[in-house]
Amino acid sequence: MDNLSAHNAPAVHRWLLRHPRFQFHFTPTYASWLNLVERFFGLLTEKALKPDRIPASLNFARRSWPMSRRITRTGRPFGGPRPPTRSSTR
Repeated sequence: MDNLSAHNAPAVHRWLLRHPRFQFHFTPTYASWLNLVERFFGLLTEKALKPDRIPASLNFARRSWPMSRRITRTGRPFGGPRPPTRSSTR
């Protein structure tokens, strides 16, 4: 869980005391490795979910599966290195 101040509110702590089955695990304040995860979910939203604001679960699975399968198969969530553009070769 991120370090959003709302996650440390007294009401949240009281709820956790009433529900000991749940525990919060906080990420470090600066966790640059999370940025890649956030980018992946942003890409998934953009490519698979953008037309629907609140997709049904089956619709979500149907639309996100091809992208997830490609990423699993290739190991490249962002398509790998791109060839240099014409402007960068001048």
